[in-house]
Amino acid sequence: MKNYEYHRIKELAQNLEKAGIDREIINQIMEGGEDILRKTKPEAKADWMREAMIKMNRLLDLETRIAVREACACCLGGRRLKISKGIAQDNDTLEGRIRAANEAKMVFGNGVTMMENGEIQVQFAPEGQEHYRCACLPRATKPLPITY
Repeated sequence: MKNYEYHRIKELAQNLEKAGIDREIINQIMEGGEDILRKTKPEAKADWMREAMIKMNRLLDLETRIAVREACACCLGGRRLKISKGIAQDNDTLEGRIRAANEAKMVFGNGVTMMENGEIQVQFAPEGQEHYRCACLPRATKPLPITY
């Protein structure tokens, strides 16, 4: 594996590798990542990550993308996890849990919805916007693909 100084990029490379993705595909996704340093401007970090997500969308199936990105997620623990567990414990029904999640906007973004097919959708991007802006990349000049 190449040397990636910036921790978010290094973690992405490690999780692509753990997912068993072919080295050639990893190299395509990670192209230029070794040039992003801790001192690199936040806008450039966000631009690189946006491009990596676009490549992932093109080169990997949805299930693999989800697995790789969830392994990178910084928000699957801590306060968000504690609030999520509290919602589950305090609400017996799915409808109650969805209502409570929507009341906790700071934790679940812009809405939790039960889809017609029975799946639950958590919308972090504002209504009508298919891209997501992440607190980890606050200086993104362009929206990040939903894969991020």
